[in-house]
Amino acid sequence: MSSDVRLRDLIGQRVSESSTGKNSQSGLSFQEYFSHGLMVQLLGFPTDEGVRRNGGRPGAAEAPQTIADLLMNMTPVSSGAMSESGHGLQQSGSSSLQRSQGLPQPGTAPSQSGYTSSEPGQDAEPPESVLRKNHIALLERTGPLEMIECTGDVERDQERLGERVAELLRSGIFPIILGGGHETAYGHFLGYTMAGMDTTIVNLDAHTDVRPLKQGKAHSGSPFFQALTHPSGHCRAYHVCGLNPFSVAEEHATFVQNHGGETHFGAPTPELFHRLVDSGTVMLTLDMDVVHQADAPGVSAPNAAGIRSERWLDLARTAAANPSVTSLDLCEVNPRYDRDHQTTRLAALTVWTVLLELSKRLL
Repeated sequence: MSSDVRLRDLIGQRVSESSTGKNSQSGLSFQEYFSHGLMVQLLGFPTDEGVRRNGGRPGAAEAPQTIADLLMNMTPVSSGAMSESGHGLQQSGSSSLQRSQGLPQPGTAPSQSGYTSSEPGQDAEPPESVLRKNHIALLERTGPLEMIECTGDVERDQERLGERVAELLRSGIFPIILGGGHETAYGHFLGYTMAGMDTTIVNLDAHTDVRPLKQGKAHSGSPFFQALTHPSGHCRAYHVCGLNPFSVAEEHATFVQNHGGETHFGAPTPELFHRLVDSGTVMLTLDMDVVHQADAPGVSAPNAAGIRSERWLDLARTAAANPSVTSLDLCEVNPRYDRDHQTTRLAALTVWTVLLELSKRLL
């Protein structure tokens, strides 16, 4: 292996090495996915039509590829990372929350040879080495970015995303979806309905996003209204935290609470966030407009009172470490208004962090 290995050298390696002449970007059959040990799939949902319908500034459609390009240039975790401070990799805080192995969802994830124990009679490997090996192993079992076709017909595009997410969930594969506007989240939820799975939705967001449809059409402010009122009843509850008190209509907060959900203003503690995501089967949605605009200027709706990037990453880490979380999306990054890729770099680091935490609980 090269001394300067990047994620682009690792992601999809186990799939592409074994493929039968097919391009992984165009999609393998799920029998092939399963036999190749795929555990995580990156999906892109390049849409911002829902943002336009909601009166926001377009540009989020450019985010999935931009985030993925920056992610691919990152390195796997260093063996010395756990002994360093400042990047949340030490085994403390949310990292010490109890984890179990595997995903609590239909189907059985492929059994992998683990790196967390040594053979009898051998000295155990240091935790730093195990962390790196597990991260690399999970990256090799992560499918490269697959773009969902977006035509501007929001409703049909959401159905198309739902169909793909449902296939992944039924096969025991963890979807990571890069939006796109927050209309991405309803397409994400449709995956659970199509798979016949109940879920609790947990949203880290400055807004509740439970506005009614506009002239019968979905938009970036309506995904959780649609999920809560979906006739399938597969949305058991919807919890949202990180809310700005000046951005939430009282009737919207009341709507969430009347449907059995919780609303929390300001940055939640890791303990609160852990409690919210510890709810059976959880669909996690991360809206980057919850981050302070000093750290994330390139979003659809900049936030002058948002949470700081360190807390954002810690919450992403807390959620990814919890075995209840079976999928996630990251939305509302807007490269068109970014500054030196500041926001897209933070988004890529968020995905990197999630993949690292998934490696700790899936391998």
